[in-house]
Amino acid sequence: MYRTETFTSPAPFLAVRFSWPLLIGVAIFAFLIQQPRLLHDPDTYWHLKVGQWILANGAIPQVDHFSHTMKGAPWHPHEWLGELLFAIAYAKGGWAAIVICASAAFAAALALLSRYLLRFVEPIYVLGAIALTYLLLAPHLLARPHVLMMPLLVAWSIGLMNAHDEDRPPSLGLLPAITIWANIHGSFVFGLLLAAAVGVGATISATGRRREVAIRWSVFLVASVGAAVITPFGAAGLLFPFTVNDMSFALSVINEWQSPNFQTLQPLEICLFVVAAAVFTRGLRLSLLRIALLLGLLHLALKHVRHGDLLALLAPLILARPISEQWLSASVKNIETSAVDAWFRRLNPPPSVAGVVLASLVLVVASWAAIRSDTLRPPAKFAPQGALTALQASGMPGRGLNSYEFGGYLIFSGIPTFIDGRADLFGDSFLRTYVQSLNLNGEGGGFRQLIKQHDIQWTLLRPGSPAVEVLDQLADWRRVYSDPDVVLHVRTSELTGPSVSEGNQEPQGGGRNAAQAEGRT
Repeated sequence: MYRTETFTSPAPFLAVRFSWPLLIGVAIFAFLIQQPRLLHDPDTYWHLKVGQWILANGAIPQVDHFSHTMKGAPWHPHEWLGELLFAIAYAKGGWAAIVICASAAFAAALALLSRYLLRFVEPIYVLGAIALTYLLLAPHLLARPHVLMMPLLVAWSIGLMNAHDEDRPPSLGLLPAITIWANIHGSFVFGLLLAAAVGVGATISATGRRREVAIRWSVFLVASVGAAVITPFGAAGLLFPFTVNDMSFALSVINEWQSPNFQTLQPLEICLFVVAAAVFTRGLRLSLLRIALLLGLLHLALKHVRHGDLLALLAPLILARPISEQWLSASVKNIETSAVDAWFRRLNPPPSVAGVVLASLVLVVASWAAIRSDTLRPPAKFAPQGALTALQASGMPGRGLNSYEFGGYLIFSGIPTFIDGRADLFGDSFLRTYVQSLNLNGEGGGFRQLIKQHDIQWTLLRPGSPAVEVLDQLADWRRVYSDPDVVLHVRTSELTGPSVSEGNQEPQGGGRNAAQAEGRT
């Protein structure tokens, strides 16, 4: 492996020259804006609805407006800025614009990461690292606020690692990043903890002047905390991630909070094998700080699937400099650069202005084409529009009971939910009762008591659920719609409109205007 050479002088203004980070960003963006899988998450839809509520009311919700079980309960949308950005994007270009917004943030994160890595290793290895990073991030690549914070996470971490490695305190210019991050996603607390950990590592390694280094890093950390509480929720935002992590039952049943299932081949397993093979072959010595950071990130990734994002984006940053310093032996340095390496190095320097302009035009045209094609739609798995149409035909009676994964689209459609992805609002106790009742193993009467307690008049549940079998047998309930993704039951005494034949309607996927017009209470 070679250390990359110093950048050559810039090309003339009109010369078209690209760079690896620019090409990586453009390629990833152009690929992702065609992918409907970014909409394959129920939380996308309630995030969008919250953003629309903020736009319509000119304020941030302080209580729940979107469920009938927790209506009026205190609730703060800590991801309000990301939700607002999604709502603005949707108003301009529908579902495609939301996918474009998320894709741009993800592409920017990987472009920033590749620019940093090119300082230390050859482009061919940078491309390999980016491929592994993408592989690990792909399962959690969704149009949700956590994707919008990824470039902020990378920029923040690069600033911290540069300060540590160059034996200086971090620049105060990083503070706006943590402020924006704190208003987009609750993971900003990780950024503060990372700054503290790197500061401790810098202090320990500063032999002879630890007091000075500790003071300078402490000043930065205090300033960072001050910048992070510049949100509508103030210091309460610092406690939000810890509150969620205390919800033991929710963490055990929500997929992205569970541990990876190694009964099947996981992206994390592949990445660990590749890195381990490289380290075993070449050998690599790391400082205590880097070891602690890597082990901490690995622990988080093994504990919760969603934390694989942190490992994917930060592990390359942590390993890049030691790999460059230790794998660049004197013998390797003297080897003549191969023709392949020389060709790859031509794209190391930053792009020319003309190259950036041309790439920007490509992105604009690709975005325009994606919006014009209007082919991206919420999947029927999370957007049961056919069932909602049948529910309207039945008179939209009273309160409903829904499967967890339908909550987001119900909120988007203007229908109060029984439960949805805001686990922090509903809490462990409510979620436990809900899950046990639908599985017919609840305490205190289970499913029938749940229906009675909340005066449920209709249900929107997954096929095969034990609760669906019970409803099929109850005399005062009638199945009025079913398809492979959803079953709708309505109390017979509440049917006011024409009945809908089972399975005769197929879900339409929920276009932007149709979804807003149909299914509003």
